[in-house]
Amino acid sequence: MKITTQKKISYIVIVVIPIMITAVLFFNYQINKEEAKNKAHAEWVASIHQKQWDSYINKVVSSLNILSLSIQPNIDTPNEMDSLLKKVFTNEHIYGGLFLLDSKGKTIAGVNDTYDSIDISEEDYILEVINSKDLVISNREEVLSNGQKVSVLQCQY
Repeated sequence: MKITTQKKISYIVIVVIPIMITAVLFFNYQINKEEAKNKAHAEWVASIHQKQWDSYINKVVSSLNILSLSIQPNIDTPNEMDSLLKKVFTNEHIYGGLFLLDSKGKTIAGVNDTYDSIDISEEDYILEVINSKDLVISNREEVLSNGQKVSVLQCQY
């Protein structure tokens, strides 16, 4: 039995090409379906992390509010403020450091002597908190002497 060229072309057009198109469309559908499933899972995981970060930040803000109320009666006694900041710092391990600045951004008190000789009053993140008079979580990342990276959280009361 002889298969003619016309029959071969007809077979390719009627059978092979539709099968190939169907296979490509099916694989594309499966890939899109898997990507959507992965995206939904990633969003679920991200929402859990967001809730944890929100809770963490709320805890820090509450702690800073309480600390601010505790500092106000001692505002004129830097030694007592140093002592209070050091107690909070040793009991609350969420802080990389605690420093009290005046309205111009100069250090009044802190948990260590790191910033005593450094004038950071012109730093962008300090000016931002002075101008906003509100809580600011800076994009700036600081590196502690032990190599730990920390975010800068500031508030003005």
